[in-house]
Amino acid sequence: MSTELQTIPQEKIKPVLALIEQSLPVMIQGRDKAVAAMKGITAVESDEDVEKANGLLVRVRSTFDKVQGLRTEITKPLDELKEMLMVYEKDISTDAKAKNDYNRIRQMIGDYQQKKLDEQKKKDAEAARNKAVELAKVNMRQVMQNNFNKVFNELSINIDKYAREHFNTSTVETWDAAVASFSKIVPKLKMDLYEKCFILQNTGLTPEEQVEFGRQLVAEISYESQNEEYKKIAMPILADWKARIPELKAEKIKIEAAGEEERARLEKEKKQREEKEASDKQAELDRQQKQKDDEAQQQANLDTMQAEFVEQAVNQTAEDTGPVKKVLKFNDPKKVPKALSEIIYHCFLKKFEVQKKDRDKNWVFDSKGRPEYVDEVQKWINYFQKNCDAFIDGTEIFDDSKVIIRK
Repeated sequence: MSTELQTIPQEKIKPVLALIEQSLPVMIQGRDKAVAAMKGITAVESDEDVEKANGLLVRVRSTFDKVQGLRTEITKPLDELKEMLMVYEKDISTDAKAKNDYNRIRQMIGDYQQKKLDEQKKKDAEAARNKAVELAKVNMRQVMQNNFNKVFNELSINIDKYAREHFNTSTVETWDAAVASFSKIVPKLKMDLYEKCFILQNTGLTPEEQVEFGRQLVAEISYESQNEEYKKIAMPILADWKARIPELKAEKIKIEAAGEEERARLEKEKKQREEKEASDKQAELDRQQKQKDDEAQQQANLDTMQAEFVEQAVNQTAEDTGPVKKVLKFNDPKKVPKALSEIIYHCFLKKFEVQKKDRDKNWVFDSKGRPEYVDEVQKWINYFQKNCDAFIDGTEIFDDSKVIIRK
């Protein structure tokens, strides 16, 4: 026999067995007499019946105290023995509350897995943020490109309008001067229009990120490059008007030399032609702008796919962080009442059962046929009745007789 086994107080076992043999018949006899006496009470219908029943219950309670006392004499040494034997369970107990090496190691595993989980969540958050930043940049670049397309479209219309008005307001006498001034025109993108294309709202970036990306965009899409782009659009328009100068001059001479009626006819034809030219020009510019906007959208779609692929690559390299359980905690004491109310509301949406059920899944009722509630709900009801003075619609307060057994 080991040293630990020899520490078991053998002298406590035999006396307990002897005490059981001595006390058990008394306990059985007391129990049987009390039960038989209570079975004799089948109705309480008068004050005399109350007195008789109360007296019996007093005697039963006395019997109970004696039986319990005998049982305690037996179980106390057994409890001590049980406690001593449980010492050998304590060091290897799997109870989560036990303070032993089992739970120490278990906690170390949990801490390690939690560290991995936190690191992975950080990586996921960084990947999601990086994706959001890249998508924001894609959107900014697309919007900015659309802004330039719109500006170039409007400038093209303005150049055409300016040329038409320039020659329409000239006379035969001022024609050469008008041609000379028109020939000196050198298209140049105004700096304020260039800068205006970079003004973007609600980008989704932080101020610092937006400034940094703005600098990158300015480097990618410099003023010089956009000015050259503008020249590519403007020069053909100017060249087209310069090529028409002889035709326009001849038309101008013809109109000014014509009589009043003929002049009116020629000017009407000229106006109709110019309106059609302007309309056709606008339609063509709109088509070109839509084509450029579509190209910008296609590039944005490619850039979006790239951002999503990068995020997927990060997620695919994620380590196994082990099983995860969700734990809900309130994070703002001021919002606890509202938050708890919403939790309860959503539980009811999921058919949370308020009334108790027995092992056979039948509803449980009290002696008066009223429902009994699950412990979680009854706890709140009890607290409410003890501490609150308010009427709650949908509830009813009953006055139940409270039985007090007099000694």
